Amino acid sequence: MTDGEEKIYDDELPDGILGGEPLTASGKDGEKLVYAGNNLWVPESCVMSEEEKREYAARFSHPVINKKAVALQLLLPPLITGIIVTVFGLIAGRYFVWAGNPLLLFAVSGGLLLAYSLFRLKSIIIFAVQLYQIKAPMSVRERCALVPTCSDYMILAVRKYGALRGLIKGIKRLKRCDGTPGEDWP
Repeated sequence: MTDGEEKIYDDELPDGILGGEPLTASGKDGEKLVYAGNNLWVPESCVMSEEEKREYAARFSHPVINKKAVALQLLLPPLITGIIVTVFGLIAGRYFVWAGNPLLLFAVSGGLLLAYSLFRLKSIIIFAVQLYQIKAPMSVRERCALVPTCSDYMILAVRKYGALRGLIKGIKRLKRCDGTPGEDWP
């Protein structure tokens, strides 16, 4: 602010001033300043337009994860596998000596869980990326200047090309992400 202008504090602002036109002032070098609240004045060039705010919110929005569906996908397979292996062990253990072997039952249950994981690999990868989108700090997520962001690209690639090919395309995209703006769709 210049010497000739009066400082305005939060408690001195009239009601509704922040809901209407932004409060402005002139900076030292003549640049227009906008009041941002808490006695903070920022250059007008730093203030986002409504369209930029919507684009920013859409670009870095956190996905909504259905917790019940995730719980079912994580808990149901081991439960069903355990039931199948237990029933198999009880029934086959009566007739065959080798069927009561705990190592064999462990191998069968592990094989069933591995088969389920490979069958659901696409949704597992998408879930892991969505978890990253929720938990990663914005300072990390904002580094990507490409459209779509690298995490969104990974999800799109996995949905379009399948788990393995989409994962490879997503990893290649992460390697070439250097902060340079642009568009790159899977």
